[in-house]
Amino acid sequence: MDAKAFFNLTAQMRDAQKNYFKTPSQAYRQKQEYLELSKRLEAELDKEIKRVRDILAREEYKKQNPTLPGFDEDLLNKV
Repeated sequence: MDAKAFFNLTAQMRDAQKNYFKTPSQAYRQKQEYLELSKRLEAELDKEIKRVRDILAREEYKKQNPTLPGFDEDLLNKV
């Protein structure tokens, strides 16, 4: 996911959250729909945050543990 897609997803989640809180309790069904949408979008964001954190952790690990010259990392990934 690129930065623009992440921004759009975050904006959608915030809109759903705001709609949930401004919807009166009497409109129970609508309020529940906003809550479910908010939770679904939040889960998507959490998944993307985890994906990027994992990438950053791998990059940091590689930086801290450089491979030997001539080492074929692709070969290791095939095992």
